[in-house]
Amino acid sequence: MFLTERNNYKKEKIEMQKHTLQVSSIRQSNMVFVVTGATDGIGKALVLELAKKGAVVAVIGRNPKKFEKLIAELENLSIPAKNISRISSFIADLSVMSSIVDVTSRIRDSYDAVDVLINNVGGYFAERKVTEEGFEYTFALNYLGHVLMTFLLLGKIQKSDSGNIINISSSEHKHGKIHFDNLNLSKSFFGRKAYAQSKLADMIFIREMSLFLRKTDIRINAIHPGIVKTNIAQSKFGLQSLAFKLLKNTVAIKPEKAALRILQLVDNPDFAHLRGNYVSGTKVKSSHTLTSNHYKREELWLITVDILKEWFYPILNEKDISLTNHKLEYIQIESS
Repeated sequence: MFLTERNNYKKEKIEMQKHTLQVSSIRQSNMVFVVTGATDGIGKALVLELAKKGAVVAVIGRNPKKFEKLIAELENLSIPAKNISRISSFIADLSVMSSIVDVTSRIRDSYDAVDVLINNVGGYFAERKVTEEGFEYTFALNYLGHVLMTFLLLGKIQKSDSGNIINISSSEHKHGKIHFDNLNLSKSFFGRKAYAQSKLADMIFIREMSLFLRKTDIRINAIHPGIVKTNIAQSKFGLQSLAFKLLKNTVAIKPEKAALRILQLVDNPDFAHLRGNYVSGTKVKSSHTLTSNHYKREELWLITVDILKEWFYPILNEKDISLTNHKLEYIQIESS
């Protein structure tokens, strides 16, 4: 399981070294970033890198104590106080749609524009859990939350001169299947099955969303930075646990390298033309064949809008998009 990640590992390492200089010169000091799941793992590494550059960062996480620990770590790294003052905490549970509505409202009130949204939050869970709103936890956190977060911040992203949406993906999406008649996996649940479905759904969303944004300058792409040494899938669940541990102790990269790979989608000119693409490591790769199936993409799109309409309608109907006959039609985001 996941052993295909070994392929081309050394070649990707060389490519990353070639891109590092370009990424390090990024215009981050003048940009506003929103990073989800930003107090652990890859998200935390992103914040540390952005703080060095003096970027304005909205850190979204569940645990305020972890944010305090993050700030302390920035101070220990001798990050200038001015840079640290640009880092703000927004507490939210991103598996809960009503919590996303609340946190995005606070973010919209705090910034005139958002330059980059990084939907980083995600998880792999061995046992089936259901959120307070009735959704299977993996699907809610890894997919539905990304969709809702994106749309509720779309107006602010449109106001940026370089609007950019980056979703953290996984090569596991290629092993996924959308269970249209059982999205909550109530009939049969397996951790990898749920994870792969959520990541495939997210990749389909990226492709479909890029079409709705085609008349704008907003970029939206997904990236699998590689297998990363993080706390994902920490619970003990037999062979799956052993497989994760094996990969983390062999081919896995550090969160700091993963952060650099993600940030290459912000300012690296080699990626400036990308819309609706899947990047693995440092290269554009093909995604699951289902992402090219217009009918299946639209089917998931309409189901998703129907699921989220309770949280879409009160906010977006007046400002950013029109929801007509349960179909999401991009019109134009207000520029004022």
